[in-house]
Amino acid sequence: MVTISNNIDLPERLLPKVCTRLGFDRVDFRSYTRDQIHDILRRRLESHQALDVFKNDALKYCAARVAGHSGDVRKALQLCRRALELCCERTSSNTKLQVGVDSLRAADEDLLQGNPGVFAIRHISIKARLFLLSFLLEMRERQAEQVHATHVTQRFLKLSMALALAQQAVIASNPLNQQDEARELMERLEACTLLKRHYVSTDEDCLKLRQGPFLSLASLELDDLSVALHISETEPFLLELLANQ
Repeated sequence: MVTISNNIDLPERLLPKVCTRLGFDRVDFRSYTRDQIHDILRRRLESHQALDVFKNDALKYCAARVAGHSGDVRKALQLCRRALELCCERTSSNTKLQVGVDSLRAADEDLLQGNPGVFAIRHISIKARLFLLSFLLEMRERQAEQVHATHVTQRFLKLSMALALAQQAVIASNPLNQQDEARELMERLEACTLLKRHYVSTDEDCLKLRQGPFLSLASLELDDLSVALHISETEPFLLELLANQ
């Protein structure tokens, strides 16, 4: 049996009985590079005799933008499609249609603003945004696709104290209450499809189950999460952290 997934942790998310009975070998495929995405876009346009519709610098911008995030060529095609739609709306029928970098940037912003995850971040509490920021900082520091909830919670508790001091608010003194609050925030963010929780499935890692799950992103990419927090945040202390991360 061969399976394919966009998530690198697919084997770890299988039930232990399944892993034991099947066993598995993992083959990792690297994401597309900037040059590969650029070449794919050019070939796709050439196949439809539409290469002159997009300026070459626009294609390079799109390829660099996607390669710097997920490397998912589907995102590049989506960006180009939306940029073309925006360009058609702004261009008169007597003018030659040509998509430039400005249209690609507008399409990128438009797709991000239309993401349900960005909408959800705008309407969650400041503590939930602080937890997301803690997750973002941990992911950046460890350069991983998922991080242990314990590390995120520890950073969240430290930032909560710093935020309380910045707001000259009363700091909660009971660490158990703060741990419970962090656990509730994880559940809420998972319900909003902003975060996903993964539990280890191997015997040697069973002790980690007592410490909580691993966390990864659900509906947003990491850079998009950063932009969404920038858009939604109004607290000066958190905006300063976002600017420095």
